[in-house]
Amino acid sequence: MIEDIITNMLLTNHTWYGSFLLNIDRRENKDIPTLRTCFEENNLAIEYNPDFLKKLTLLQQIAIV
Repeated sequence: MIEDIITNMLLTNHTWYGSFLLNIDRRENKDIPTLRTCFEENNLAIEYNPDFLKKLTLLQQIAIV
């Protein structure tokens, strides 16, 4: 799911953010209510709840990510 958001970013005027997100770890996590960023073992990661993202429009998804 987050890959679709990143692809949309890369194809529109959000290329810098899309490129940035391609280079960090992305993980689904249904134990969190929304999404979060974390720093683990010297790597930046984003964890997201796919159920939360599905409730948003594409524009909202891009803004929140």
